[in-house]
Amino acid sequence: MEKICLDISEFKFNNSKSYMFAYIDVYSRLPLKTYFSSNQTTKELIKSLYILKNNYNICNSIIHTDRGAQFRSISMMDFCKANKIQQSMTDGYA
Repeated sequence: MEKICLDISEFKFNNSKSYMFAYIDVYSRLPLKTYFSSNQTTKELIKSLYILKNNYNICNSIIHTDRGAQFRSISMMDFCKANKIQQSMTDGYA
């Protein structure tokens, strides 16, 4: 595992919302893992990262995301540091 893209998508069903955390291996372009939640909080992000970590060796990988608040959180930075993961983000708008 070298570089992983992560994004969160919102799905609306009737009067409720669900969020999918999608992890894609950049080199094979194959999905590694999807995680569904009723919210998109940082806590749910970290939970999904632990699930990914338990299934794949993601240490020393790069995780690329947009600049969403969850991805810029201290919890995300701490998780990445503890697991030797480098964060990469899209450029901000000028």
